[in-house]
Amino acid sequence: MMIVVFLKTARANAYVDFAIEVTKELGLFDDEEDLEETIDFWKYHKRC
Repeated sequence: MMIVVFLKTARANAYVDFAIEVTKELGLFDDEEDLEETIDFWKYHKRC
């Protein structure tokens, strides 16, 4: 039941949020700027 509710309410870019949080927990970002660039690119589709 929980999966069905999640699928109905999930935002289109929720996978990006999940991936960013996992990457933060693993300590794979070099610094805050790296994190912001990643968010801008994948979540907001901004190109450098």
